[in-house]
Amino acid sequence: MGKKLLRLVVILVLILIAALAVVWAAIDPLAKAGVEKGATYALGVPTSLENISISLLNGRMEMNGLKIANPEGFKTPHLMDSGRFELALRPASLVAETVELNRFELDGLDVNVEQGKSGSNVSAVLNNLKKLSSGSKPEQKKEEGGKKVSVDRIVIRNVAAHVSLLPGGGEPFTIQLPPIELNGVTSDSPQGVPVSELSGRILTAVVAAIVKQAGNRLPKLLSDDLGKGLQGATAALGQGAEGLVAQAQTGVAQALGKEGQAATQKAGDALKSLFGEKKDK
Repeated sequence: MGKKLLRLVVILVLILIAALAVVWAAIDPLAKAGVEKGATYALGVPTSLENISISLLNGRMEMNGLKIANPEGFKTPHLMDSGRFELALRPASLVAETVELNRFELDGLDVNVEQGKSGSNVSAVLNNLKKLSSGSKPEQKKEEGGKKVSVDRIVIRNVAAHVSLLPGGGEPFTIQLPPIELNGVTSDSPQGVPVSELSGRILTAVVAAIVKQAGNRLPKLLSDDLGKGLQGATAALGQGAEGLVAQAQTGVAQALGKEGQAATQKAGDALKSLFGEKKDK
């Protein structure tokens, strides 16, 4: 009887190990599909993720190569192409309704802002975010589906934005953004937000930072186009997105202020070096 019981226990343990192995192997592909589906739904353009890796033992997740395509009719290679995402999560939350992310950092983001005759590629995608509004049709909400995500802080570093203007509107130019720090990302929603909505919140914050950093270098027509796109998108996404847009713009303004102070100090030092400081007699 004892041997039979031991054999049964061993069989059950082996079945459990096999089941865990299957679940473990399925987590990465399922997560990858969830990110791609959520972002594609929100932005209305094909979105692909090169790879994703989840370590349940230490609660770490890495994503590489998130690529957001341009809407039809635009010539630049993509709207956005990311570098590496590093995330820390609570492992137990992977099997819950809401995945809890303790850390969310993105290093490297390449953005194309392309001005078209009837609007920019960015505003076209921002307009697609209106489907996430609370007033959206029930069938649209049903199509979204998927898990929710809760994240308090997001840091995005090394963002390069390439601006392409209409023929005759000026030469293309590239701007580098200071680090974008977003706090209380989903604090307005205790149960977290769908991946689609998180994608929309991040996009609006990044676009707001680009507009602020570019400033007067943007032609009025393009600046107005992006401004209207941001206004419509944040209105659809709600106060949570509006707060993130404000944070992104404030962060850029503070960085620009520090750059101005540093430039002034550098010019003053150069003058002192050239002419020498007057000595008291």
